[in-house]
Amino acid sequence: MSTSHYFSISGLLSGEPKGKKYVIGVTAYKTERIEGRDWISFATDTWNLRVFKVTTAWNNGTGRNTGASGYATIYRHYHNGENIVMDSTARASNPRNNPKAKNPNDNPLRVDPWFRVIEYRKRANGEAGNAILPEHGRDTKDTETIQVGNGSQWYSPNNMIVGVHLGRWIEEDEVFHYDAHTHLQVSTTKGLHREDHWEADTGVQTFTHLDNPF
Repeated sequence: MSTSHYFSISGLLSGEPKGKKYVIGVTAYKTERIEGRDWISFATDTWNLRVFKVTTAWNNGTGRNTGASGYATIYRHYHNGENIVMDSTARASNPRNNPKAKNPNDNPLRVDPWFRVIEYRKRANGEAGNAILPEHGRDTKDTETIQVGNGSQWYSPNNMIVGVHLGRWIEEDEVFHYDAHTHLQVSTTKGLHREDHWEADTGVQTFTHLDNPF
């Protein structure tokens, strides 16, 4: 008689940038024959989990104009019980002898990354209206120059968190609309000016009390 069982849910659950909630339940049954009769006992356990959908720039990889290797990724854009936060990273490197590069191999590259969250007004029907400015939690990193052959440079906003401070959970009658954006700009510093941009954007996400932590 088997006393253990393994199962996998990998690839079975879809995710969202703000996290999609699931409850996984497992019930174990046991049959015993006592005094000529079959008795069934069981035990049930459940787990709460949230599945996130990673948002990446469509052109992650080698830039067409500068030859830089660039990446912009948003891992999560969710409510953590206190804030609406964005967990993201941008990075760039200047590879040597890149056959796809349009710039000379001795061309240092200028790197300008920034991160932001925008809030949108709520219309009467509950949908998102116009953007509310200024942007929340905008984090513009200092410009850096990457020499040819340098390794990847990582940029993480405020320990990888940019967001809007609520200081509380979302009430049942409240609706918020936010959009998270990570932007990486790389440009040449010698010869003809060329630029590449990597943009990861979640699109407008609607947050309600259902998006509070478990």
